[in-house]
Amino acid sequence: YYRMDKAKAKLAFASPYGEEVLAGAKKATLVLSNGSSLLLQGSVDSLFNEGGSAIQRNANGSLVYTGREPGRETSWNTLHIPNGGEYMIVLEDGSKVWLNAASSLRYPVQFTGRERRVELLEGEAYFEIAKNKERPFIVMANRMEVQAIGTAFNVNTYGNADSLVSTTLTEGKVSVQTRESRYMLEAGQQVRLNKAGPVVADADVDAVTGWKNGLFVFNNAPLWEVMVQLARWYDVHVAYDPRFKEQQFFTGEIKRNVPLSELLQMLELTGIARFKIHDGTILIQPYREP
Repeated sequence: YYRMDKAKAKLAFASPYGEEVLAGAKKATLVLSNGSSLLLQGSVDSLFNEGGSAIQRNANGSLVYTGREPGRETSWNTLHIPNGGEYMIVLEDGSKVWLNAASSLRYPVQFTGRERRVELLEGEAYFEIAKNKERPFIVMANRMEVQAIGTAFNVNTYGNADSLVSTTLTEGKVSVQTRESRYMLEAGQQVRLNKAGPVVADADVDAVTGWKNGLFVFNNAPLWEVMVQLARWYDVHVAYDPRFKEQQFFTGEIKRNVPLSELLQMLELTGIARFKIHDGTILIQPYREP
């Protein structure tokens, strides 16, 4: 069932909670070195050149950079992912980067010099780094610098009550430099930078990297944290009924490709809250009338 909202000229599907909201999709905006922008959306394969490199745009939601021109000046691209989007890049050296919703990565079209350096301007990214002991890979993110040779790790700059920026290592070793000091992480460890300074601890890797594998993974997560992730992925706002008292935590694993109503139904079955969707906003209400 659907209704036509002529004012917005789009279909608004119905759900048990009001309007339906579909899951995010593969979409991004690529800003080239000359400042022009390309909207990356839809199932189209294409090939174009930029800064001496060939760029393959694939229908599966990825960009692949190949080819080198020695002696060429470094050109930089920036990939912006909106709310409700995700995308993946294979950099010129073969390193792979997955970008979550509301994220931006700045990177060279081809690496020159003794190091490979990129900058996570905002959001969250998962990196699988191509091994090259002679040219370390460096990720700049907020007030943190992550250096790797060949490894896999997640960098999150969204910021919340727990940290301003965090790096979680899933494979190999990385060196993490903050303004305060340098840390060597082993697989399964995380360094968080909060207002009081850096903290190193064991990480819940499945929860941290679930998004890259198409999952929401929560382990005793407060409801506000769950809703922040849903708001980014489904591109919606969140509002709380004044009667709702935030003392709820959620543990569970949910696929990210389901409509919002299906996910809210799973949350509601736990007795955590009741939900309504209206005009792009999730209203959170007490499960039982106070």
